[in-house]
Amino acid sequence: MHRVKAQRSRTVISQMVGLLGTNSGYPLLLHTRFGIHTIGMRYPIDVALLEHVRDTCYRIVRIHRSLAPFRILMWHPRYRSVLELPAGYLARYRLRPDQIIDIRE
Repeated sequence: MHRVKAQRSRTVISQMVGLLGTNSGYPLLLHTRFGIHTIGMRYPIDVALLEHVRDTCYRIVRIHRSLAPFRILMWHPRYRSVLELPAGYLARYRLRPDQIIDIRE
């Protein structure tokens, strides 16, 4: 099981802002049912759509490598968690769908 050290988005404002306004990506866990966007981003990000398994463990449902700025990504509302990552993170750590990851702060 791969462990990811990620910041958790805890407020509505931080959910809406995500990584906007940052100069480089870092792992950020968001809880949203609708989707994310990269409008206003200056760099691409990797995205992992997650299904909560237990405690701090999540199953990767779908991945998107190097999602370019000014894109919208939507998914089925039954999935409520998404991990935004620096571009290249998914490939570097060989993360793939159906893998269980442990997300800690």
